[in-house]
Amino acid sequence: MNGKILAIVAYLGIIGWVISYVIYGNNEQKTSLEKFHLKQGFGVAVLSLLPWLLGFILPYSLLFLSSIVWLLVLVLAVLGIINAANEKETELPAVGNFLTTNVNFIK
Repeated sequence: MNGKILAIVAYLGIIGWVISYVIYGNNEQKTSLEKFHLKQGFGVAVLSLLPWLLGFILPYSLLFLSSIVWLLVLVLAVLGIINAANEKETELPAVGNFLTTNVNFIK
């Protein structure tokens, strides 16, 4: 699989990230583009769980907050896909720097 496509798939939810991670792990020719977007995509995948959890925690009258968080996660995913499609290693707003420095299990 092309590194650009692998980087894009990393932003397609938890399942897309897992597929990208498995392919990346089995790939002998790892690129910095793939590694970078796997780290950023991991953050988006984890954040995509947040609206679901908020749905269980928040009372019914505050569920609109869950929708707002979901919209923010969607914006981050779209920005990541655009960066991956353009083969740029640009960090995502608000969380990108944290992910780049702290997600260390992706080698």
